[in-house]
Amino acid sequence: MTKSNLSKGAVLFWLASFGLMVGAGAWQASLHARSGKVLSPLVVSGKAPVEGEVLDCKQVRSRVGQFLGLHYNFRTFDERLSERTFERMFETLDPAKVHFAASDLQDLSALRKTIPERLAKNDCSFIDEVHARYVALATERMKSNLKILDAVVAIDTDDEMYVGKPMWADSRADLDATWLKRIKFQIVNFVDADDEARVRERLQKRYRQQLEALKDQSRDQAYDSFLNAFATALDPHSSHFLPEQQEDFNIRLGNRLEGIGATLKEEDGYISITALIAGGAASRDGRLKVGDKIIGVDPGGASPGLTDTVDMPLSKAVRLIRGAKGTNVKLVILRQSEAGPQRINIELVRDSVLLSESRAKGGILNVD
Repeated sequence: MTKSNLSKGAVLFWLASFGLMVGAGAWQASLHARSGKVLSPLVVSGKAPVEGEVLDCKQVRSRVGQFLGLHYNFRTFDERLSERTFERMFETLDPAKVHFAASDLQDLSALRKTIPERLAKNDCSFIDEVHARYVALATERMKSNLKILDAVVAIDTDDEMYVGKPMWADSRADLDATWLKRIKFQIVNFVDADDEARVRERLQKRYRQQLEALKDQSRDQAYDSFLNAFATALDPHSSHFLPEQQEDFNIRLGNRLEGIGATLKEEDGYISITALIAGGAASRDGRLKVGDKIIGVDPGGASPGLTDTVDMPLSKAVRLIRGAKGTNVKLVILRQSEAGPQRINIELVRDSVLLSESRAKGGILNVD
């Protein structure tokens, strides 16, 4: 598969276990031969997706067919698989079961056995409907949590929280009670390391960031969520990747990336440098330091221009910083010094970095 192909669509991955990763390509090829036809993982058909997106309904239908063509057990999208997919749709969006209630599943129960026939008609409106309900419920919940944190929360009472396998709540009132306990738990959990007012501010910031993330939900994310729900309905080892997820997977598998060679984390709204990778561009340049905060990035290339990264999700910041070997990236750094905070502009040339710490190692140790 060429790099240009990867940029055009999502990729289907089938991995029985990490131990089979090396042989996955040959195994998949044998399945193609056995089925009597070649199944391209990147089939573009029908109306083109919205600019910047890679999936439309016809492609969702195509990928479902590719999963079935490669699967050892499920070969057709029957009612049993439809019911399993229906359940997984909600669990994929809400794994902790803190947004949907049992009534939401009941409201949409007409989908249980009809997903295959809807897809056959290129009708993905049910995906949009489920995803829109999730976004609405999660948005309402984050706003409610912010109101709770604005008021006085009594944390001097005894409460019990169920920490076993989550179940769908019977009602919104049950979810309200669960969330109040979660917020109390979060306050108590952090208050030993900081004062309560500071903890409240941190929690409010967290919920505001989640609100912003909900606003940015794209059609690709909705369709990708459905395809992952379908994949896990087949078995727990199948998954669907969007191109950026494919890139992350390849980095983890190959222990090699192209970028500046720094380990980053999000902390209090800032993207901070926690380590410099030996041999990487940043380490060789010598100007970036551990503890520096990246507050702006100009990725260059096709989308030049400085982007503010304060309060930006870490994954988005990484996308801006990472890039092809030999290309330039400009960083605006905030550094604390004895003279006070300093604002520093640094331009680096991206390079290939070997992630040696993540590589598997072996050896023989002789002992008495």
